[in-house]
Formats: sequence, structure tokens, C-alpha cells
Amino acid sequence: MKCCRLTSAAIVASIFLAAHSTVATANNQHGDTVLVDLVATEYTTVEEFLDALRGLKAALLDRDDPRVVFVAVYIIQTGQAQSFLEADLFEDPEWAEALTLNFANLFRQAFFDYETGNFAALPQAWKIAFDASQQTGVTIFQHALLGIHAHVNHDLSHAIAAVTPRAERDRRAHDYMITNDLVIGGILEAEHVIGDEFAPFLANLDEVLGDFDARLLRVVLTQWRYRAWRNAQFFDGSLPTFYQTVMDWFLDIQTGYMARMIAIGGNAS
Repeated sequence: MKCCRLTSAAIVASIFLAAHSTVATANNQHGDTVLVDLVATEYTTVEEFLDALRGLKAALLDRDDPRVVFVAVYIIQTGQAQSFLEADLFEDPEWAEALTLNFANLFRQAFFDYETGNFAALPQAWKIAFDASQQTGVTIFQHALLGIHAHVNHDLSHAIAAVTPRAERDRRAHDYMITNDLVIGGILEAEHVIGDEFAPFLANLDEVLGDFDARLLRVVLTQWRYRAWRNAQFFDGSLPTFYQTVMDWFLDIQTGYMARMIAIGGNAS
């Protein structure tokens, strides 16, 4: 079965990125009212989402919560999206903004469900990513990759499907490819932010590895995002409900497995 398949490149990325640095284990408990309030309300504009992310980042930093790493990366990517929208680079900016917000609200909902203990509604990949904040020995880049993986490999196909009926897929493909350029273009900036804010000793990483890590992430993210575009057809309402339910279950199982691989550094036990 080709749909939802995870590639070896993703496993290579998790092994490579897991080697760099660790962060402190979070001291948080589920049900933190400040965190819950920050993700309780649906985002309706990109600026509103950016403001919420900045507030969430500050709150997580105050709590020494490693989930801040992914949030910091997401701030960069969302800022890129806002810049692309303001520069009028999309054929249909309303569609691009709707995709950005649907995608954002899937992260918000996952965070809210985790903090409020609604684990039954939580995708496995997000549960594993958030649980990692309670564990020792998880690296900075593992935290980042766990969040990116859950959001792209699980959430993105659902976000695309929510704003892209089957009949509109062909004409939306151009704008989706632009969003790929947006994401890939933010990789180096995200890498520098992670290094500067969360692991100062990684500042010389590129001197040792060159741009190998950035190139690897470009390959992996491009593959993941192409797969999400393809998989969206299974969730756009054009197929029988039973088939969609089965595919949703399969996606949850596959992405949950990959999250476990990332969380243990790519070494299956």
C-alpha cells in the first residue's frame, strides 16, 4: 500500500538529528491553565496565530518545557507564510491562508487535547511528541523533529483536505508548491534559532558538517509534504466514510510508529 508510507530518509534524519544535543526534562503537569488558555480558542488570522505562538513560546520557556523547540520553529515558518501572503505570491491567497489556519488549528487542538487529558482524541504521533517533554535524554533536534513529523505527516493531509475539494486539487497544486518553497526556505533560519536559543554550543555545527543537515532536512520535508498532498485525497470527503476511517486509522498507526523511531533515535526495540 503506497498511501501514508514513511520513507527510510525520515529514519535517517531522525538518527542524524538525534546526535546533537539534549534539553532539560519539563516539570509541567497536564492541565496547566495558562497553557490551556493559550490554545483554547480557534485561530482566525495568521497574525492571531503568530501572537498565540509567541505567547506559548514564552510560557513554555518559563516552564523549561522542551516543547518550546518546535514552537520556535513554527514561529519562523508561520512568519514566512505571512511574508508570502503579504507579498501576494499565491494565485489564491485566500486558499493559502485557509490552509495555513486549518493546519495551525490542528496543532492547537492537539496541544489542547494533551493539556486537558483528552488522549482519546490525540493522534499517536502528537502523544509521543508531547510525552517526550517529560523524558530525559531526548535531544533538541529530536524535540523539533517529533513536532515537525507529527504536524506534517499526520496533520497536513487533513488540513489540505479541509480546504481542497477533489475537483480543485489540480488548480491548487501551484500554490501548494509555493508553500513547499516557503517551508524549505525557513530551514536554515530555524536551525540557527535552535542553535542560538537552545544549544549555544551548536553554533559551530555547520563548520563541522557543512550544509549536510540542512540538505537532508530539505529532502525529508519535501518528501513528507508531497506525501501529505497525495494522502489528502483520502480525507476530502470524496470516498466512502468507512474507507476514510480506515485510512485515518492507518495514518495514525504509521505516524505513531515513526514518532517512536524518532523518540528513540531511530533504533527500534
